[in-house]
Formats: sequence, C-alpha cells, structure tokens
Amino acid sequence: MKPVYRIMGWSRRSDIDLGSCVFSVELDARFAEKARNFHFENQHRFEEHIREIIGYKYARATFLNDTAFLRSMAVQGDCACLGVSGNILDSDWSGSDVITYNGHNVDSKAQAFDLLTIFTYWVDIVEALTHK
Repeated sequence: MKPVYRIMGWSRRSDIDLGSCVFSVELDARFAEKARNFHFENQHRFEEHIREIIGYKYARATFLNDTAFLRSMAVQGDCACLGVSGNILDSDWSGSDVITYNGHNVDSKAQAFDLLTIFTYWVDIVEALTHK
C-alpha cells in the first residue's frame, strides 16, 4: 500500500536564522482529490481542536472553500506555515502523483513539530470521514 504522504527534504540549516527548519510534504494526489471532493462542515471545529492540541490559540487551518482539503496551516512564529501553492488549487489533479505542501519561515523544531501534528491529524480526520 502506498503511503498517503511523505516528508521531504527535512534539514536543519545553521547558515540562516529564519526558515532554518526546511521541509515539504508530498501528499498522494488521489487522497487530495478525495478531500477536495468531500464537503466538510466542521472546518471551524477542526481549527478549534488543533489549537487545543498544540496549545497555541492563534493556530490556523485554511481549507479550500467548503471542502475537507487543507490548503495551509500556520503556527506560532513569524508566519511559520505549511501550504500548497495557490496555482495548484484550481488545477486538474488527475495527472498528478502528488500535491506538495511547502514550509515557509519554519524557524524551530517546535514549529515544524506543530505543523506536522496539524497535518497528520488532518490526514487522520479525512481518512475517517471518507473511509468506505
């Protein structure tokens, strides 16, 4: 069975301060399409729950319209986030193998951990909601 996601390019750079915890996540495009096709009414509750999980009241999760597809997430810090490029969101994913989430301004292991916690929690939720 193919994994739903892969963490890519994980590294800790000592030559820069901002954005020193560099990584991206490749999400299986079939999983992404399943999330994009699922109407998700609990976006606000999801966001509340991730704030409880990571203990940061300003954590954000942004979804694509009213679907279960998570566009981006942000945690404590100077715009520390993980997200999908905007031009991918409206494109046809049928020919794609993966949808890539890129980290931005991830300066610490704690921020990386929080972003990955949100991401993996989201994968678990989508798997549970769309499992047939």
